[in-house]
Amino acid sequence: MKNLTCVRIEYTIRPEVALDEVVGAIGTFVDGIRAHDAGSRYTSYRIAGDERRFVHVGEFAEEVVPSLQEQPFFRQFTAFLRERCAEGPVVTRLARVATTR
Repeated sequence: MKNLTCVRIEYTIRPEVALDEVVGAIGTFVDGIRAHDAGSRYTSYRIAGDERRFVHVGEFAEEVVPSLQEQPFFRQFTAFLRERCAEGPVVTRLARVATTR
């Protein structure tokens, strides 16, 4: 099995920021990840009951991560997000214990 990098990203969007804009940017970001490496797994969630809090979970082959972080879509999204967050983004590396896949 190849070495994987697994991450969780959590953040809260400021009250004055339009959520439709954020959701659209997330979709574009996820599309960019898919286009860059179809083997990567990445999912974005909104916290139930708190529409301004988001959690993303990603799983990438370790060798893909450096080139992914250099992509224009990646840099654009991270800059976009930092400008709109009230809290975070906080990135946590994860170590898999078990999976159904």
